[in-house]
Amino acid sequence: MTSFAEEPFLNHPEFTTHKNYTAFMREVSIDLKFKCNCDVSKKLSIPETVNRKIRLIRLTVRNLEMEMRMVSAYPEYAQVAISWMPVKSYYLIFNLTLLLEYLISTNPAFLTTSHLNSLRQFRSLLKSKTLEFSNEIFNSIKTGEEIEKMKVPKSDNLRVHTERREEQIFRKFVVYSKDFLRRRDGVPKLGKKQMAELRKSLFALSDFFYWYRIKVNYRDLEFLSAKVHPSEFVQFYNDYYLLTRNFYRAYVTCINQVALSRTNSKLF
Repeated sequence: MTSFAEEPFLNHPEFTTHKNYTAFMREVSIDLKFKCNCDVSKKLSIPETVNRKIRLIRLTVRNLEMEMRMVSAYPEYAQVAISWMPVKSYYLIFNLTLLLEYLISTNPAFLTTSHLNSLRQFRSLLKSKTLEFSNEIFNSIKTGEEIEKMKVPKSDNLRVHTERREEQIFRKFVVYSKDFLRRRDGVPKLGKKQMAELRKSLFALSDFFYWYRIKVNYRDLEFLSAKVHPSEFVQFYNDYYLLTRNFYRAYVTCINQVALSRTNSKLF
C-alpha cells in the first residue's frame, strides 16, 4: 500500500483540488430542490425582459447539452471545454437567479441588477429562509471571519474522501475574495480596511458558480497545463456539467411554482 505522500495526484495538486471540489458539489446537489416560503399570491405581468432571459437560458442549456455530446464523442475535447464551462455555467445560474429574485420581489430592477447585488440578494433570501434548499448544506451562510477560523489538515483537499470538503471550499472562496479585493483596490497586499470588509463578508456554498467564473476570468485555470490523463479531464467536465444540471433543475422547478402563483402559467 502506498503512503499518502506517494499518491500520484500530488503530481498535479491544483487539478486534483478543483476536481475534488467539483465532484463534492455534484454529489451533494443530486436531486436538489429549493422552495419559496413567502407569500407569492400577488399577480404580475411578464415583461419582455423576462422573455429575453428565458430565451437566453434555453440557448445556454442547448449549448451545454451540445458540448456534452461533443465530449462524449471526443473525450480529448474535455480539456478544452472545461476552460469555459465555469463561465457558461455561471451565466446560466445567474440569469435563473435574476428571474427567481424578480418573481419573489416583483421588482423589475432585479432583472438588470449586478452580479454582486444578485449574489447578496440570494444570500439574504437564504438567510431569512425565504428560499430554502432541500439539502441543508446549501442553506448555511458563513462570514469571512468564521471561515478564516476553520482548521483544515494540510493536503486534506487532495484526498478523494474527507469530512472537511465543505470547509475547504469555503476557504477557497475566501482566497478568491482576497484576490478580488486586491484587484478592486489596486493594492498588492490587503490592509486593515480590506481585511475588515472580508471578515464581514458573507459566503454560501452556492457561491461556487460565481467564484469559479471569477477564477476563469482573472486567475485562469492554471491546472489545465498539468500532465493529467484525458479521462481525468472527462470526469472533471462531467461532474461540472452534472452539478450545473442539478442546480438548473432545482431553479426551474422553483421558478415554475412561483410563476404559477404570480402569472397562472409556468415559464419553462
